[in-house]
Amino acid sequence: MAEPVLRVEDLEVAYATAAGPARAVRGVSFAVAPGETLAIVGESGCGKSSAAHAVMGLLDARRASVTGRVQLGARELLGASHTERRLVRGGELAMVFQDPLTSLNPVQRVGTQIAEQLHAHRAIGRAAARERAVELLGRVRIAAPAATVDAHPHELSGGMRQRVMIAMALANEPRVLIADEPTTALDVTIQAQILDLLAGLRVELGLALILITHDLGVVAEIADRVLVMYAGRIVEAGSPAEVFLDPQHPYTWGLLGAIPRVDRPVAPRLPAIAGLPPSPLAPPAGCPFQARCPHAVAACAELPALEARAGALGHADRCVLSPTVKRARREVVGRIGLEVSA
Repeated sequence: MAEPVLRVEDLEVAYATAAGPARAVRGVSFAVAPGETLAIVGESGCGKSSAAHAVMGLLDARRASVTGRVQLGARELLGASHTERRLVRGGELAMVFQDPLTSLNPVQRVGTQIAEQLHAHRAIGRAAARERAVELLGRVRIAAPAATVDAHPHELSGGMRQRVMIAMALANEPRVLIADEPTTALDVTIQAQILDLLAGLRVELGLALILITHDLGVVAEIADRVLVMYAGRIVEAGSPAEVFLDPQHPYTWGLLGAIPRVDRPVAPRLPAIAGLPPSPLAPPAGCPFQARCPHAVAACAELPALEARAGALGHADRCVLSPTVKRARREVVGRIGLEVSA
């Protein structure tokens, strides 16, 4: 594998609240190489987007505490000045946000918004910026880029707005692209087109792509590696084949079990993970999933290390049960629809 372009080590994010610090991200570490897609998955509130915003430098220092290390190449970003972060953000490091309709300025033409990205990082004239905007719209497979460049966001469909957001992110040829739920609220046909576009651009431009999603189908389609997050921590990591075919953490079993299966009889109710995630104001000292896990043991009171237990060096998890015990219990759980209940 190529040398990672982005390294994140022991990332912690805590938000200031009236009740005390809310620890949204706790000790997250990962790396991503050029041409690689890293997917970060988990339910809403698990810390996926908070980690991405911390990497981008988008969190207000007055309201959020961020510690750890974020290295882009040889450059340390967390200790960089505001001016240095602005030069990197939108340049070498770019992000596609969840909702393009709220991320785009409704009163400006999309070409103007793409040009704004260019002017922020390059010495470029208005005519050249417009020409570049048309080129970028064509690259993200918008059928009539020369006409679309003068459109307002409300005149475009959801899929076209998402393509505009991707064009803006690509404007300055970033080394790393973070896509935060890029297929949210799109129908399945447009989702497939957006995923195909991202996969093609990753290969064409040699991008390191970080994909944040709760949709495991998206992960199976595009990812090279998967991180499963729960309550601010990574609880399992591996290739899609390892995580999907041999999941080692009970929380991952619950995520996979919540997906309706066309190859099984229709259940009277959809499977669900019983209980609620722990409060970030008072996260548990041990395994973050122990209160919801029917397989918890006394050792879960201590935080298990994220390490390889199933044999494959790249497949790590935080469950203290042996792989043999986990596979036996998972098989039983699978026969009842992967229901995880208290």
